[in-house]
Amino acid sequence: MKIFIDAGHNPQGKDTGAEGFGLKEQDVAFHIAKRLSELLAGAGADTKLSRSAITDVISYDLNTSLNARAAMANAINADLFLSIHCNSFALKTPSGTECHVYDKSSSVYGLASEITNSICESLKTKNRGVKISKGLAVLRKTKMPAILIETAFISNPSDAEKLRNTEAFALAIFKAIKNHYGLEEKPMNEPEKAKYYVEGTTHIVEIDPRNIFAVETQTNTNKTPYNNFVNSLFFYPGRPAAPNGICVNAGKVLANNATHGKPVSTLIVKGADKVEMKRITDITKEDSVWFAVSGYGIYPKITAADEGFIGKFSDVTRTANRPILGYRKKDNKIVLAVRANSNAERAYQTAKNLGLDFAISLDAGGSTTLKVNGAYKFKGDGRNIWGGIIWG
Repeated sequence: MKIFIDAGHNPQGKDTGAEGFGLKEQDVAFHIAKRLSELLAGAGADTKLSRSAITDVISYDLNTSLNARAAMANAINADLFLSIHCNSFALKTPSGTECHVYDKSSSVYGLASEITNSICESLKTKNRGVKISKGLAVLRKTKMPAILIETAFISNPSDAEKLRNTEAFALAIFKAIKNHYGLEEKPMNEPEKAKYYVEGTTHIVEIDPRNIFAVETQTNTNKTPYNNFVNSLFFYPGRPAAPNGICVNAGKVLANNATHGKPVSTLIVKGADKVEMKRITDITKEDSVWFAVSGYGIYPKITAADEGFIGKFSDVTRTANRPILGYRKKDNKIVLAVRANSNAERAYQTAKNLGLDFAISLDAGGSTTLKVNGAYKFKGDGRNIWGGIIWG
């Protein structure tokens, strides 16, 4: 079976997508489409992507871009056309998932309903059903059955947080297609949900490497909209909330500033079980980075001074509420630990006690914010911070 998967919109030009809560539709669509292609190919389908790289631009003109996508699918005689999108509205209240087909007699009307149901069941989005849309070029100009998938509303805060988990959306769409056509699925493990517990004054979250994400929105420490959140990059009083460090989310570089012009310890996720810590100045020189965040090394060695945290900046090692982020290879877990009244030496001991292979310290003190399952465990002092880390 030949399936053409269109990652909606372009990174540049007149066909860029909607934006909301630090997300860009064209990037979310690309990551869902790419992962869906991998899953379908693993089940024996012959897949083709409209954009094979996140930077690909099909056309800088809207009409040309839409026509080209249909033409690409027609040229390979695809059996099924899928176009991945995020919905958006001027108000923040609309939410949910819907699929569009050309008319109700379409042979994939039932599949569109199954895809909608699968996403809603998996991601707990509102089910908006299947819509008839004769005016959409990618449905009107394709010669094969076609479905446009509006995964969720990028303009709604709850939906936007769910859209960060592109793996879950791809998996939900894949399951519906697999079941509909009876494709043979290769064995796979779904990302595990995070585990939260407390030991003494330390709050600990164990996270599957496939389920960790970064956000770049300006966020008040006491008003973050995310259910699961910890602050990340450094914040210096007297300066605007801006990225001081290195940060990557879902393959997209959000910040690339070595804090003091020296190599900084950076936790990097390159795959489901490929996590490493490196001291770097430029994340773009690393290959296949899915997630990354920098701090300063806390374990197996405290490297704050080596990374430029000296003089007036040496206070980053002081006693304060402190988050550290590390990796434990034996059970393939990224471990977040936030300890009250912790200096660098205590953070080192925390990492050692948790059996971590390596760990970095994130920004401590008034920025320290930890929210788990919608409840604050640590609250900052109300300042605006540039962003943070969220998880599923």
